[in-house]
Amino acid sequence: MRLDPSYLEYMTKDEFRVLTAIEIGMRNHELVPMHLIERISHLKRVCASKVVKLLLKNKFIAHENKKFDGYKLTYLGYDYLALQVFIRRGAIKEVLGKVGCGKESDIYKCVNENGDFVILKFTRLGRTSFRTIKKNRDYIQHRTSYSWLYLSRLSAIKEYTFMDLLHKNNFPTPIPIEQNRHGIVMSLINGVPMQNISEIDNPKYVFDQCFYLIKRLAENGLIHSDFNEFNLMVEDNGKVIMIDFPQMVSTKHKNAQFYFDRDVECIHVFFERRFNYQITDTLDFNKIARLNDLDVQVKASGFIKKEIKNIDDFDIDLRGSDDDGDDDNSDDENEQNDLDKNIEQEDSDNEIEESNKRIQNLNILNDEDISQDENEEEQKNNKKQKKHHLKKQSKSKSKKQNQEQEGKDGEDDEDNQKNNFSPDLSEISIEDLKELQKVNQDLFSDDDNEDDPLALNEVKDINGNIVVPEQKEKKKPKKKMVDIANEQDQDNKQDLKEKIYIKESELAEKAKAYIQRQVEKQFKQKYKILKKNTKSSNSNKVLASEYM
Repeated sequence: MRLDPSYLEYMTKDEFRVLTAIEIGMRNHELVPMHLIERISHLKRVCASKVVKLLLKNKFIAHENKKFDGYKLTYLGYDYLALQVFIRRGAIKEVLGKVGCGKESDIYKCVNENGDFVILKFTRLGRTSFRTIKKNRDYIQHRTSYSWLYLSRLSAIKEYTFMDLLHKNNFPTPIPIEQNRHGIVMSLINGVPMQNISEIDNPKYVFDQCFYLIKRLAENGLIHSDFNEFNLMVEDNGKVIMIDFPQMVSTKHKNAQFYFDRDVECIHVFFERRFNYQITDTLDFNKIARLNDLDVQVKASGFIKKEIKNIDDFDIDLRGSDDDGDDDNSDDENEQNDLDKNIEQEDSDNEIEESNKRIQNLNILNDEDISQDENEEEQKNNKKQKKHHLKKQSKSKSKKQNQEQEGKDGEDDEDNQKNNFSPDLSEISIEDLKELQKVNQDLFSDDDNEDDPLALNEVKDINGNIVVPEQKEKKKPKKKMVDIANEQDQDNKQDLKEKIYIKESELAEKAKAYIQRQVEKQFKQKYKILKKNTKSSNSNKVLASEYM
């Protein structure tokens, strides 16, 4: 599938969430597993799997399961992520079509919000025509593992920083507008590539401009390293404009003279072959005086770090450096820090932070739940022990009180017999009994009798006789939820066993009926075959008799 900008209208937020999740996962994974995509994108498994299938169908991502099972971004999916950001920022409104294709980039002509034409360049390192990047560029440095998408992003960031710095210092370059991931938006140049020009009215004027640009770059501490007819454009008025800057190096590079002489030779050879222009002038690298330190400001390959006095004085977009520590380690760390600044991934970073917070909260909650469960168990055990101890105390106290009550009852009976006095309880009202009960509770509310249920129920009348009011029936203890659940489970198990028994009996009956049907069918088939055989034998006998 080719880059179709109209497809952006039909892409959903979930598709972009999955693409960004895979991009974030590829920072530490060659292949991003499905569970990591779900966690970063905050999508459920069903939704994430549907989106992944759709992206696979459109070739935005690729799936591999040889060594590990996972997914990775393709250049097409990376293009749509960058294109979405450019449209959101207003740098691009519409993509008109493809203008050119090189060994390491694709170029598209676009229109911005103001209606002006702009150029969109997507860097595509890793093509078969350009796989020697490890030898030709210093992007990888000491890294042992890398992806082509990451190297393409480094190349785009480097080119954008070079272009921005050169344009600010009045060099003839396109105007840099916006950069994201491996894409760069720049102004359109109303000119023609020098390679497509067959005739020039004044070749000396164009040649002098080329030599002046090579010399001026060297005076500012930079060497283009690919200064040829493919990376130069000529406007209608004959002005030369430079393009394609990711391979620029410092004049302090160990191979700086080689690259400088190669640029000069490329211009010599082209003008001699194409325009038959005899060149007598030349440039000597050792005679060029250094006037500025643009290579230090932009951290071009080969610069000397000791020349940097105050890092804060320079606006470096690609990578920073520290005076202390190893050079390789500091470059690697500063590259990653500055890359994160240049690329807008606020949404994805916020999602990662939210996911980490949720995971931490879950861990905290789990720890709290465990501690709460342990405390509850301890409290339950303590309550059980207290209840058991109180029951023992209440039983012992009730026995003592019963014995005392029996002794008192005997004494009271003897006194009543002596006095021959028997009070009439019908004369006492219920309200009087309640008042007597309250008085007795206040009088005999000792600590020893608080736990005794019988002591609280004793009521005495005026003569000292004990009146025991009617005791309410004790409520049956409520069944616990666990016991109810166990009873329900037992009932359900019995019902299931009965249902299974009924189904088994039904199936057995059906099987018997089916076997009987099959036996009958076989019997009928055999009977038919026997009939046919008998008829054929009888017909043969008749024919034989007629023949005789």
